[in-house]
Amino acid sequence: PHRVAGRGRGMNLCDFLHRGTRDDPIPLTHETYREIREWVKPLEFKLNSLRAIISFLSSYSPDTSNELSRRVVNFFRMLDASTARNSRMLILDVNIPFFRQECLPLTEVLELAQIVIAREISHMEGVIGKRMSSVLKPMMMAEKLKNQVETLLQNLNFIMGCFDDENLFIDKNYVVWIENYNDETSLSMKPINTAEFLSPIKDRFRQSVFMSATLDTTDLMRALGITEEEKENIIVEKLPTVFNYEKQAAMMIPAIKNLNDSSEDAYNRNVSLFFCDLIRLLDGESILGLFTSFQALRACADMVNETAKGELKYPLLVQDGSTPVSYLQEEFKKGHRVLLGTKSFFQGVDFPGDLVKLVFINKLPFKNLDDPVIMMLDRLDPNVSFRRE
Repeated sequence: PHRVAGRGRGMNLCDFLHRGTRDDPIPLTHETYREIREWVKPLEFKLNSLRAIISFLSSYSPDTSNELSRRVVNFFRMLDASTARNSRMLILDVNIPFFRQECLPLTEVLELAQIVIAREISHMEGVIGKRMSSVLKPMMMAEKLKNQVETLLQNLNFIMGCFDDENLFIDKNYVVWIENYNDETSLSMKPINTAEFLSPIKDRFRQSVFMSATLDTTDLMRALGITEEEKENIIVEKLPTVFNYEKQAAMMIPAIKNLNDSSEDAYNRNVSLFFCDLIRLLDGESILGLFTSFQALRACADMVNETAKGELKYPLLVQDGSTPVSYLQEEFKKGHRVLLGTKSFFQGVDFPGDLVKLVFINKLPFKNLDDPVIMMLDRLDPNVSFRRE
């Protein structure tokens, strides 16, 4: 979701629609807010989401459990084979007949699992009626697994519905991809056309103001489904910066001694060494390090821990994927911290005043060509290639 103006800080569109302001609350129900959230977030289909279901079924229907286990193994074996050469593959580039061949029986056995779990829930409800509280916990687990099975079935059926009878991918509003990360394979889906859902939202407001330091008005208008006629009522204004780039900014080119080593690892290593020098130079002042990928961020964090940890006079905060971003922000605001972040720290955060003495960016944040959405958009319209930007 695109960033919009909030009360003193950036917030995403869903938060904005839900919260409104104290003086003028936006008349949107929580249900609408939930639907927006569900619509824009990526779908992920992972092996871990099926293990608990298989385990539960083994106690109530061993045959169903064994069949589901077999189908799951075959399905993920197929996914693993698809990412053997590339860790991230668009569904367009895999063997679609083979994919559907493994997907269809998996949905059939999930439907059977759904029936078994519903039957057991009904049985447990009857037992509870006889005041047997010992089944309360298993029933709560069964209810949770029932919802998981329903979600998995909806997701798989939706993905199957993106293909026609000739195995052509026909839904241009979504991107579906297979990815292997940390030896875990997942099937994911994400919308690439938000106008279909967000266009009616804008009609609920008389006036809207969108503001950001990095706002791309073209992308924003496309995402909101703004028509050519509506553009006539839109005022776009680019305000001059008060930042003195000539005196307060510098571009550094790492000196790579071995010119034959031009790999991404070599670049990250040299950039990280330079960042360690900056930590020593600022001697206790707050530094915000921004990285265009988690790979580069982890390389820098490892280098700091390896070479400059003993010289750090304050905590090192790292966006590792498990620590909440809100916690990192609040810790950094205490001052005298080094914060290494990516993605969410490029937009929507505000560290006012003299809190940050140095902002370090390892690369210009162009669109990631390996992002599945970018890959799909590039595939749909090669004439608007992001590789030529």
